[in-house]
Amino acid sequence: MKCPNCGAEIPKNEVVCPICGYGLQLVPDYNTVDSMLHEKEKKEKEEEEKKQKVLREAKKSKRISKSFVIGRTILVLVLTGVIGGSFVYLIRERASRDPFVLKSDTERLISAGRYEEAGKNLDILISMDGNADDLVLLRARVLIKEEKSKEAEELLLHLLDQNPLYEEAGEELMELYIAGGNSDEAAAFLKKSTNETLREKYSDYLPMAVSFSLMDGTYPEGTRLRLSADGGTIYYTTDGSDPDETSAAYHGTPLVLRVGDNVVKAVCINSRGVAGEIVTGTFTIKSEAPAAPDITPESGSYEAGSQRIRVSSSVSGTIYYTFDGTPTVESTVYDGPVYMPKGTHIVSAIVIDADGETSEVASRTYNVS
Repeated sequence: MKCPNCGAEIPKNEVVCPICGYGLQLVPDYNTVDSMLHEKEKKEKEEEEKKQKVLREAKKSKRISKSFVIGRTILVLVLTGVIGGSFVYLIRERASRDPFVLKSDTERLISAGRYEEAGKNLDILISMDGNADDLVLLRARVLIKEEKSKEAEELLLHLLDQNPLYEEAGEELMELYIAGGNSDEAAAFLKKSTNETLREKYSDYLPMAVSFSLMDGTYPEGTRLRLSADGGTIYYTTDGSDPDETSAAYHGTPLVLRVGDNVVKAVCINSRGVAGEIVTGTFTIKSEAPAAPDITPESGSYEAGSQRIRVSSSVSGTIYYTFDGTPTVESTVYDGPVYMPKGTHIVSAIVIDADGETSEVASRTYNVS
């Protein structure tokens, strides 16, 4: 039998363990009910632990298998998404470079009011065909819808620079100016335009030039100047300043030009407030020389003291006279009848009017004895 204490084999008929010295009971040890129950519970516990261990191992194996399946599924989905996404991207990319698809998409975007996206499409289309004026015009119209007037104006001016007779671009630019209240820009554009159809359609914005009835030059006193223009109101100045709506308005009555130099400036402003070019005219007015004065009596022979010399003029001014010479402003001023001196003498006289104009010389010859 074995030693209960150390488990060593005890020889037969021995009562003490030769290894640990444990003494054996000589009376057999019978199991009690409690000990039997305890032994049973111990075995059941061991069996339960074994069962739980098996279950834990099984669950662990199942989790690993499930994780593998889920991971494999996710991988498949990811790969499918990547491949599918790439395929969709390639399709979209190819479609985005197709002019027909882009144009159709652009029309849809414009109809939906999605102007920024439409503009991007048009930029691609224009880059693919830089000579497509209709696309550039449409791009300008989209910019107008986006309220980007300056960019639209630049595009339209570029189109018209390349093709001055591109009527649709001209109309779009005019409407852009009109909508913005830029009458001066509209007038300046029309003035340079060679498109007669466009000029006629927007003639209200075409500035009118004033015409003068006289060319620059010198004219006699009393000369009058007439102004004319095809529509609108004419404003003018005579002091050299530039005319505007605050200047004198011309209503058809000719302007009387004063003696001396006259500088007349005029401009026509139509009903839309569009002003034409300022026209300038320079006119010099000279008054007519006054008639020669009248000297009496007539030339002839006279007795001393029988006659007096009288000089008169039909114009207001100063009379100068001299004997035997040419009268000037340094000569004697006539202020009444003059006695005839003895001998033969030539009496000459002139008159200078209020404008400083000098008459021709009048003369009489007298032989006084």
